[in-house]
Amino acid sequence: MFTGIIEATAKILSKGQNTLALERPKSFDDIKIGSSIAVSGVCLSVIAFDAKSISFDVVETTLKKTKLGSLSQGDVVNLERAMKADGRFEGHIVLGHCEGVGKVVSSSLSGALSPSPSPVPGAGDAAEKTSHVWKGVAGLTYPPSSVVANARAMRKEPTKAEKLLWEALRKHKIKGYYFRRQRPIGSCIIDFYCEELHIGIEVDGGIHDEKEQRMYDEWRSEHLALRGIRLVRFTNDQIMHHMSDVIASIELHCKVPLPPEGGGVRGGGTERGGQNILLTISLPSSLRCFIVHYGSITIDGVALTVADCMEDRLSVALIPHTLEHSTLGVLQAGDSVNLETDILGKYILQAHDNR
Repeated sequence: MFTGIIEATAKILSKGQNTLALERPKSFDDIKIGSSIAVSGVCLSVIAFDAKSISFDVVETTLKKTKLGSLSQGDVVNLERAMKADGRFEGHIVLGHCEGVGKVVSSSLSGALSPSPSPVPGAGDAAEKTSHVWKGVAGLTYPPSSVVANARAMRKEPTKAEKLLWEALRKHKIKGYYFRRQRPIGSCIIDFYCEELHIGIEVDGGIHDEKEQRMYDEWRSEHLALRGIRLVRFTNDQIMHHMSDVIASIELHCKVPLPPEGGGVRGGGTERGGQNILLTISLPSSLRCFIVHYGSITIDGVALTVADCMEDRLSVALIPHTLEHSTLGVLQAGDSVNLETDILGKYILQAHDNR
């Protein structure tokens, strides 16, 4: 069993028909014949080693069902030794059993954005359907059809507070900026959104005072912030009784400058700048049922928390430490990655199916 916390990276020294030889990290001083090591998320057993190398047997099924089959001499892999039973447990529960291979859809480090493999037919123009800097927001493709339909329905039945705020926002009344109602952004729907400024406005009713809803609101604000979107929230009471203060607050947010072009997540540049990076991965259809918000996903052996999940893909936030100490920092659009989902989800689904 593993934790998904990478201990080292290593180059492939050689690759035979069913063997793999890697550089031996200096810190791996306790390995022996039979030791289990996760190689980019795939559990392999050591068959030989010396001071500079480690060798493994790799069965044909593993080569076919994981990205290991496509790797070559000189490629770099993530490594983690098996967790010790008497050691402190950190990270997530990872078995090293790769369940499928995903593809990198976008990464702000790659500087290369490839066309979407599954755009929504007939929705928007070609640029919207294929660009992964959708409406100037990195890591997003055209919203799922179900989200678009829901947004259209919400526009037809606005709350009283939403109607009042819309009258104040429409026709460029706020500093000449154009806001749109119930705007789909990925899997989210923002009450009012300005594409030029990447500012969203949310109108909160009483349900937003409940604990679970507050937690979701906090997550969504962080999720959108990773994409360079600022979210401003107002309560129904503020809009109904203090509209002048609400307008003043919106105008103030409109004056706040945007991040420099090419910096951070939205720009899609190649410099990290010590910032979190958003990585979006396409999913095999067989794994979609195991992916949930805040759930666990292991990508090339790195255990991560799902920041967003859509119909055929998911996004994770990568902190600078992960970018520096694993191979995830050099991934580009189109690269393959090994995927392992949360162990608990698999057993729960199996138990449910057997009822």
